[in-house]
Amino acid sequence: MSLWLLNHFSTFTLAVVVVGGTVLLAVGGSVLLRRRHPSLAGGEHNDMVGVTWGCSAPTTGSSSPS
Repeated sequence: MSLWLLNHFSTFTLAVVVVGGTVLLAVGGSVLLRRRHPSLAGGEHNDMVGVTWGCSAPTTGSSSPS
């Protein structure tokens, strides 16, 4: 099956399908979780999220969301 995909679709097309599918799955899961458990979306970030963000921000060059 994987050889058929590689022989019939361009690399760009396969990358768009894989990346796009992953993004759609993540966004869909986030929307579903926010609809089923709205109390989780309204609260403050817990301490572990802050620590994780603090460790990953210098690596990725992003700034704090607050």
